[in-house]
Amino acid sequence: MMPYDRLLADWLSVCAAADPTRPETLAALAAVEAAATQAFRDWRPPPAGDRPPLAPGARVYIAGPMSGLPGYHYPAFDAAAMALARAGHRPVNPADTGLRPGWERADYLRHSLGRLLREADGIACLPGWRRSRRARLEVRCARELGLPVAPLSAWLHAAEPAPVRG
Repeated sequence: MMPYDRLLADWLSVCAAADPTRPETLAALAAVEAAATQAFRDWRPPPAGDRPPLAPGARVYIAGPMSGLPGYHYPAFDAAAMALARAGHRPVNPADTGLRPGWERADYLRHSLGRLLREADGIACLPGWRRSRRARLEVRCARELGLPVAPLSAWLHAAEPAPVRG
């Protein structure tokens, strides 16, 4: 497991047990977020021979869980976008949409699927993506379109992304 994978897994485990009213929960989330942010800032791309099948400059959509997580899991999406950019890809980050007054779940889904269809050349899956109905739908749509779907770590380090099972 790469350091950023471990940090994202730590983030998810803290989120799963999170009680946002407790100061120690907020402190734990802040510590994991700070470590993840530093790890992604320090990350450097691997040698050119270790790239995924899409050339640098590919638009890679980030799929993962948001609903029910503190801050809608935006820090993990932002850290993934930063790492993808460092690897030479152009991240398509659904967290960039932010919170919109009056929007319901269907509005966010419609918006994110539109971005996936219009902007993405492939999908990077964050840890825990299978627990998200929206991420599973995004992955299913990408597969129907023949887009490569792989874990975030594969986009950052593997010569060829390992297929995401599920």
